[in-house]
Amino acid sequence: MKSQSVLLLLLLIFTIMFSSIACTNHVGKTRVSQFSGLWEGIDTGDGSLTQRQITCAQDDSCLVLGADSLFSFCETNQGILRGQGFIEGDILKVPDFTLTCLQDNQQVSVDTSFSFEPDNRTILEETVEPSISPIRFQKVSR
Repeated sequence: MKSQSVLLLLLLIFTIMFSSIACTNHVGKTRVSQFSGLWEGIDTGDGSLTQRQITCAQDDSCLVLGADSLFSFCETNQGILRGQGFIEGDILKVPDFTLTCLQDNQQVSVDTSFSFEPDNRTILEETVEPSISPIRFQKVSR
């Protein structure tokens, strides 16, 4: 009887440990999948169509690339955004998100964050620069 109780207790402990490991792995994959993909929004500051391509690894690190139909900072209005970031909770933080102008390679960087909004399944891009309007993105592709 005592050996059955010990065996039952060990089985219960193993089940709890396995469940917590499985939940932890699922949470990590969920965070990565909620940010990964192609996102599209409208920049309310200048009306341009804007896209972000986010690719994340299982360690919660992410590469973010961005394109806009218009970059007013660049002389020819053409450029590309690029940054490396990391996920903390429901926020993807990208320090030094950098815009590089295509004509003259002029660059400007700003700390940027992307907050996942689970209610409407969008992300909100915000920067530390008050003159840059926040942009809400809808996922258009995985």
